Amino acid sequence: MISLTNNLEEPKSDIKNDKIMSRKEVIEYMGISPSTLYRLCDKDKILDYSRINRRKLFYKRNVDKLMERYSSSNLTS
Repeated sequence: MISLTNNLEEPKSDIKNDKIMSRKEVIEYMGISPSTLYRLCDKDKILDYSRINRRKLFYKRNVDKLMERYSSSNLTS
């Protein structure tokens, strides 16, 4: 019998391994208030999210990119 699993390639990116975070997890991870998260998502539209029913879910990679962008811009100011 031939094993097909040996021929499978690893995923090209880490999207499958990306963690999905809830609003509460993002608030704790970023150290921000719920109103700040609301502003980032809905008012300023800086942080992307997906909605399932009434829940907002975030990819950790997007949260990390946002934190990196603003932490590096604060260092140069």
